[in-house]
Amino acid sequence: MNTHSSIKEFFRSHGGVVRRGEILSNLMNAGMLRKYMDLGVIQRWERGFYYLKEDNLPYSPEMIMVAKKYHQAVICLMSALSFHDMTTQIPHFIDIAIPYKSNAPKSSYPLIRAFRFRDAIYEAGMEIHDLEGVKLKVYNKEKTLVDAFRFKNRIGMDVFLEALKIYAAGHPVNLPLIHEYATLRGVSRKMMPYLETLV
Repeated sequence: MNTHSSIKEFFRSHGGVVRRGEILSNLMNAGMLRKYMDLGVIQRWERGFYYLKEDNLPYSPEMIMVAKKYHQAVICLMSALSFHDMTTQIPHFIDIAIPYKSNAPKSSYPLIRAFRFRDAIYEAGMEIHDLEGVKLKVYNKEKTLVDAFRFKNRIGMDVFLEALKIYAAGHPVNLPLIHEYATLRGVSRKMMPYLETLV
């Protein structure tokens, strides 16, 4: 395996995003790091973080970046819909939920759109996915559907309706769980006409 392939394999095995210390202790010296940055193989995200510059990574490197740096962040709304293949839209932000009293993360790349959720809403429906050793927090499909309805004025009613259609066509429909999250969100009555189409 040549050096170029070794670099790609190392980054892919770490979810595509690696800390500088991990690179220098396991892969190359500082001079080589600069060389591969100049070649456009590796790109600096921000201080201490680097990512592999290619389009066919198995996971979104932007989500991995957020997961590595902001441990309280939970992927939600448009980003969660994209993660679960429940939208044809391409998100322009990484949507994250954070605890209500937390400070919103600031990032020039990737662009982050933060939503503060109160404790019960923040915790409900959270899944942890292991992406090549990176723990990525994402809301499950049912919680994401309810959040999409709750924030339909922000992301668009058409986005919610498309997600509902994709969910019903490709997943076992869990109406009790959707009702549970909708009740927690205070939108159960308003969502009911849409949920009835799933029965």
